[in-house]
Formats: sequence, C-alpha cells, structure tokens
Amino acid sequence: GDPSGNFFLGAQYIAGTITGKADYAQGFPYVEAAALAGHVDALFMVANMYKEGLGTKKDPKKAFAYYQQAAERGHVFATYLAAFMANDGDGVKADHEVAYRLARNLVDQGEVVGAVLAASALLQQKNAKDKEDEVLYWMDLAIRDGDEKIRAEVNKFRPKVVAAFKRANAPPEYHPRVWKACPMKTVCLVNRFTGAQLQCTTNKDYWNDCDG
Repeated sequence: GDPSGNFFLGAQYIAGTITGKADYAQGFPYVEAAALAGHVDALFMVANMYKEGLGTKKDPKKAFAYYQQAAERGHVFATYLAAFMANDGDGVKADHEVAYRLARNLVDQGEVVGAVLAASALLQQKNAKDKEDEVLYWMDLAIRDGDEKIRAEVNKFRPKVVAAFKRANAPPEYHPRVWKACPMKTVCLVNRFTGAQLQCTTNKDYWNDCDG
C-alpha cells in the first residue's frame, strides 16, 4: 500500500526492467494507485498515460484532472500541460483565463514557453482587442529569453499580431501586476490499505492565482 513502492514498481514495468520490454498495461494500475494516494510524480505519469492512451484507454478529462492535482503539488511540467489543455479545450472546456494564469506561473519558474502560452491565451480571450500591450509584453519576453526556436517563431508571428491590432510596432506599455507569491500546500501520502499518513511534503501550489 506504500505509494512510493507502487510508483516504483509501476515505473519498472513501464521501463521494461521487469519483463524485458515496456509494459504500460501492467504498470498502469500501480502508477494510478500511487497517484490516488497523492504521489506527485505518479500523478504526472498517470496523466500522461491517460492523455496518450498508454496502458489504458485515452481519457483527456482524467488526464487534465491529474495534471491539475500535480500542479497543485508544485509540478512545473504538469502546470504547463494543464495550461496547454485549458487553452485548447482538451479534456476540459476551453478556459483562456486559467491558461493565462498558469502560463504566468510558468514564466516565474523560468519556463520561457509560458510567455508564448500567455500571449496565445490572451489573444483568444473575448477582450483581446484591449490587450495589445500585454500580448506584446509576453511576446517580447519570449524573444528576449527564449531559445533559438522560440525566438524564430515569435519573431515571425509578432508582426502579424501588430498588424491585427493596427498599430505599427508600438513598444509595449503593459507592466505586470505586483508579484504575488503562490501559496504553499502540504500534501501527505497515504497508505492505500490502512489510510495511515506516510510522508508529508510542502510545495508551492502553481494552480492558484499567483506568480510563482
């Protein structure tokens, strides 16, 4: 019933260590058991399995729910994938406000791709026409801090955004709101058979309305 033991065993099946080849179907129940007990890495892994249909039937709704739980426990990559799904309406009703909020949190964790996602989420909001400066702020941040691929893509797209706003290369005037720290969340692993608490950890909750 130990969550870490379940996760480790499931990961061994998935890696092919036990059977000599990757066995997602054998590993899935162990990983999900660990996830249900609150193991953050298991939450992320089982979300990926539901999203891609690895060892189980594809279920974007369950994938999103597990990504959300992992994000609440401070998992950066789960935060990104949840934001991406919210922005695309994959597994959840499209919510560009949530996607934008999570994207901001990602930027504060040093994930430049969050700036790209932030701009995308803003452009899809109903009042996007009023947010030119804010959109350009995030695009310019991505150009400044991103790798070569990010810079090339955003540089290519930026003039089209400016043209859409009918303003020729105006410098952004938007200033981010006052930095707001993410709340801390304490989560305890639980033995799935006895209900006993095994280990408690405290991490930032990236799902909340905050800036990292």
